Amino acid sequence: MSGNTAEGHIAQAFDDDLEAINKLLHRMATTAAEQLSMATRAFDSGDLDTAKTVIEADAMVDQLEKEVHDMIVRVIARRQPMAVDLRELISSLQISTYLERVGDYAKNIARRTRTLEGSDASAKVRKALVEMGQMAEGLLRSVMEARLKRDAALALSVWEADAELDELHTEAHARILKFMRKNPDQLEDAAHLLMIAKNFERIGDHCTNIAEEIHFHILGEAPPDNRPKTDEVGK
Repeated sequence: MSGNTAEGHIAQAFDDDLEAINKLLHRMATTAAEQLSMATRAFDSGDLDTAKTVIEADAMVDQLEKEVHDMIVRVIARRQPMAVDLRELISSLQISTYLERVGDYAKNIARRTRTLEGSDASAKVRKALVEMGQMAEGLLRSVMEARLKRDAALALSVWEADAELDELHTEAHARILKFMRKNPDQLEDAAHLLMIAKNFERIGDHCTNIAEEIHFHILGEAPPDNRPKTDEVGK
């Protein structure tokens, strides 16, 4: 066998490994996005069966993260990739971790939804949180589309758009505090609502983390400037 033929087989084997990793990562992202979508719908409607499904689905996200990690470790050990190939693998490893965290936050939202059964939180509070959830889901789907298409510009647009989710978080936080002042007997419910809002906000942060990984993988550099944070909560 000639040297060129052997190198060709090695390169093809590595490409096959990358394809398998990308398929797993895409499946993980799809599962996490659907988990988030269901969590938002369950909160909006008070559907406890859907909330239960979200909680149970988290085990699949965790399993997929383990499979991605195990496969990447094997590929690195066996292929010893360099430069851009290694960068792609490390980026995929990081992205799988962020997706697993998205699943955890969706599960937490679903659990708090079950705890809030019968709560009469104001329509304005509920609407603000649902809007956060829908936007967070949109960011997640867009950023994974950017990875699929290797579109650094789309990744950057997600990175910038998270500022809008921060603004929604500030608005939701203010509405929940107003609800607390008017309903001092429902402080426990309000605490759960505050945490749901924070969970949605943290999902947006992980979308920006993924966007940074994609931008770096494609262009070899981080986004140009620090993204402005517009969330006033905690300042």
